[in-house]
Order: sequence, then C-alpha cells, then structure tokens
Amino acid sequence: MILAIVQIKWKAGTDFASAKATFMSTAPKYQSVPGLVRKHYLFDAGRGVGGGAYLFESPEHAQVLYDDVWRKRVEATYDAPADIQFFEVPVTVDNISRTIESA
Repeated sequence: MILAIVQIKWKAGTDFASAKATFMSTAPKYQSVPGLVRKHYLFDAGRGVGGGAYLFESPEHAQVLYDDVWRKRVEATYDAPADIQFFEVPVTVDNISRTIESA
C-alpha cells in the first residue's frame, strides 16, 4: 500500500466550515478512483493548510491519479499548487476491524 499526503496552502482566513464545504463538493470525484482505498481530507486553519491523506493499493494507482489534469484542477480550486509526498505502508493498525495488517 502507498499513502500519499497532499498539502495545499489555503487563502488566508479560510475557516473550517468553508474548508468542509469545499471538500464535500470534491469528495464524489474520489468515489470511483481505481486503486484508492480511502481518502481523509485534512485541514489546519492555524497554518492555513488543507489537503488529504490518500491510501492506495499500489504506487501505480497513486501515480495515475496525480496527473496534469488533477494538478490543474487542484490549482484552479485552491489557487495554489499541491505538495505531494509518498510513503510505503508497511504496517496498518485497524481499530474498527481490530486487526493489524503487514505488507
């Protein structure tokens, strides 16, 4: 599994309610992304940063999502480019299913 952390600098003064509304408007786009297991939207009003944590089945799935079309859409939506970092996920603790998974 691959975890992608995306961070985007938001406009000054953006509050939680505004961020949530923007996230809700984009969330349906991610429901049918091949290989995307889960996405968590992230927001830190104090730092003026938002983004997401994306869990993918493979690095290939992650690379397909973050193409030029995606980057341009993100920049148009948030007026800022996205910073993306990728991490391998060697171990996952899932407290809902009460399991520990290892790659």
